Amino acid sequence: MNLIVCCTPLQMKIAEHIINEYRNEKFISIVLINSLNINSKYQFYINRLSEKSTKTISIDTKIEKDRFKFLWELINLKCEEFIGCSLDKIFFANINSLWIQTIISKCNIEKIYTFDDGLANIIDKSPLIQDNNIKRKLVNFLVRNKFSSKKY
Repeated sequence: MNLIVCCTPLQMKIAEHIINEYRNEKFISIVLINSLNINSKYQFYINRLSEKSTKTISIDTKIEKDRFKFLWELINLKCEEFIGCSLDKIFFANINSLWIQTIISKCNIEKIYTFDDGLANIIDKSPLIQDNNIKRKLVNFLVRNKFSSKKY
């Protein structure tokens, strides 16, 4: 079983191509969305990705506005479909996403693949180009995140 994690419509489109490349393998897809920003385009791509996946899970990340709720959700993140299971491959684009790092920290993974959606090239304050600070290190410890962009 493989896992693919997406946050944007472009990433979902890239995910479809990845799933097509590994057409003989099963995929669980996770879509991290901020429900405040969801629109018909997001829903269209979620539906397309769902057709190619064994299971699609949407996780609402809007709670990032309230730091304590955000932290609580990360600590208590439980999706029985993938937490604690052994995965052959995981694919994702946002290497600095605390959500993604927390998800992959809870799985046994054989191979990790990242794909570039070009986001860091168009956003001046992209998290991909910012250094980790003490607050992030504390949160990483609390949610048992054992991954970082520096590790790769």
